[in-house]
Amino acid sequence: MSPLDQQIERYKAIVEGRYDELREMICEDAHYAHSNGTVQTRSQFIDSFRSGRMRWLEFNRTEEAVRIEGELAILTGRMDLIFEFNGHRIDGSNRFLEVDRCEEGRWKLLAWQTGRIQRAGT
Repeated sequence: MSPLDQQIERYKAIVEGRYDELREMICEDAHYAHSNGTVQTRSQFIDSFRSGRMRWLEFNRTEEAVRIEGELAILTGRMDLIFEFNGHRIDGSNRFLEVDRCEEGRWKLLAWQTGRIQRAGT
């Protein structure tokens, strides 16, 4: 499975609540940086969904690109996302930079950094 295909499967696992599968799609030493500056480990990221604090409702990935360098894949693009955080619905667009590492023949998320795209007039 390509890094882009693996990314979409990870997003689906989040939306569908398949957190045990999600754990296997993320490196144990992963670094996940949200657009608000919060940084989480793999366990913290998954626990935010299990606890209900975070819920992804819809996502649409656009402008994606991937570059593979040995055992690493660098993915960039834009993602439009509707989610709930602590009960508040948020609808926004982000640019992302993702680094995946190939482990035992499978691409897994190693690092994620996202920046929110501000709407005109905000």
